Amino acid sequence: VYMVHAELNGHVKETLEAIRGSKIPIALSSSSPHSWINMMLSRFSLAQYFSVVASSEDVGFVGKPAPDIYLYTAKLLNIAPRECAVIEDSRNGVLSAVSAGMIAIGYRTLYNPNQDLSKARAIITDLMDIASYLHENNHT
Repeated sequence: VYMVHAELNGHVKETLEAIRGSKIPIALSSSSPHSWINMMLSRFSLAQYFSVVASSEDVGFVGKPAPDIYLYTAKLLNIAPRECAVIEDSRNGVLSAVSAGMIAIGYRTLYNPNQDLSKARAIITDLMDIASYLHENNHT
């Protein structure tokens, strides 16, 4: 079903290109299993953008809001958690990133209007705002 019906949110590839152009390593950390992650990366030809792909499978299926998946990802990147920015569209994801000591950026979409993203440092509605946010806040 997801292989046929899933769609990308707007500006995903453009945002990934802009961040990659800034020489910032990009990771994908998901509570989903690797099989689903790999299916989506393949479906949308996104795998080449990510230095690291981590699943809750890698941390014993401990899901968000526990910080485990983000701490594991930072370790794989060899980057201190405080140097990591996380884009999240859910309350538990934001709480997970904050608990890991990372910069949480909430992503508000038409699909999550009621998610409490208030613990995020910033909230964006367009993915293209991420690259400029990182640059303006000296993360590039």
